[in-house]
Amino acid sequence: MDEIVKGIFSAPLATVFVVAGVVFLFVAVVGNISGKIEPDIKGRFISGILGLAFIGIGLAIHFTQMVTDTTTLATEIPTQKKIDKATETSQTPTERETKAPNKAIVSIPNTEIKESTTAAATIATEVIEAGCSFLANQIEGDPGSTNIVACPAGCDEESVIYGTDVYTGHSYICVAAIHAGLINSQQGGSVGVIIEKGHPAYRGSTRHKVHSYDYGKYGVSFRLTPVK
Repeated sequence: MDEIVKGIFSAPLATVFVVAGVVFLFVAVVGNISGKIEPDIKGRFISGILGLAFIGIGLAIHFTQMVTDTTTLATEIPTQKKIDKATETSQTPTERETKAPNKAIVSIPNTEIKESTTAAATIATEVIEAGCSFLANQIEGDPGSTNIVACPAGCDEESVIYGTDVYTGHSYICVAAIHAGLINSQQGGSVGVIIEKGHPAYRGSTRHKVHSYDYGKYGVSFRLTPVK
């Protein structure tokens, strides 16, 4: 009996009202409980009304509590998210790095490596002491290499050159230098000779009293540049 009383007092209020209502309805329908409670017709009628009332009150309390709990839960979830977000935002980078002490932070300098798109010309430091009939074909060098050739005076007497500005490999370098206006016949001088690949044709011309001839396809060419 004591356990039943304790269970009743520890049960939720809604449950107590529902159980009481069921008991009153039972009395109204059956008419007695173990022969101890035997109400008359009027008492059974009142018992039925009380039973329905208690059950209604218990259900009302139960659903009210459900709505309240749902509202409270919906309010707590966004609040908790705001708190978590604020905590994460306030965390400094130093705190995050402290949590992972085994990770080494490596600073990589922003170094950009650029490759040259053109091959730099190789300039020979040794000066070639040439005669008036020295040919570009006699220079050992790859296309793009530059060689310095020193020419003597009086080379205008030899006029075996082909082309204008760009000359064939079997042209006389010193005569071509006079033709290009980089040296004169009276004093001679030095010029830079840039070796190039061949061209399909070469156009002759007359410059500085030196005549050059036309020529067809040739495998080696050269240009001349002044030497400072």
